[in-house]
Amino acid sequence: MEKSKLIDPLALKKAVVKQVLSGDCVIIRAQPRGGPPPEKHFIIANVTAPKLGRKAGQSEEVKDEPMAWESREFLRKLIIGKEVYFSSDKIVNSDRIYGNIYLDKDGNSNVSHILVSEGMVSVRRENTKSSETAILIELEEAAKANLKGKWNPNAKVK
Repeated sequence: MEKSKLIDPLALKKAVVKQVLSGDCVIIRAQPRGGPPPEKHFIIANVTAPKLGRKAGQSEEVKDEPMAWESREFLRKLIIGKEVYFSSDKIVNSDRIYGNIYLDKDGNSNVSHILVSEGMVSVRRENTKSSETAILIELEEAAKANLKGKWNPNAKVK
């Protein structure tokens, strides 16, 4: 994978992925130090995964979007329980972070690039002048051309 921007390895923080909530949201935790480690919701920036459905409760039942389950499972198999590195673009509150996750400390294996290349997520086109968004759009166009993941007309709801 191509580096999106020059990543300063010293700026990356280390965490362990505890849980995968969807194809673009995980729970990470720091290393334990004298007690349980703090947990944070981490939302992968610049991408949107298909939404998982909800069971009927007080509101109507909502069905899964196509490839929602597959997107979450793909991400889960890729990073669950692993030590990862992350950079934060935006911290909304003390337990919610938007940013990028990398599989290595050098910032070479960007998880959002992998997800987009495999057709598991869509690129948000809010900041189209950013070099990162341009790379993601290019990867998404290649995934569409190759009918990968959600871009495959035979993609189904599980």
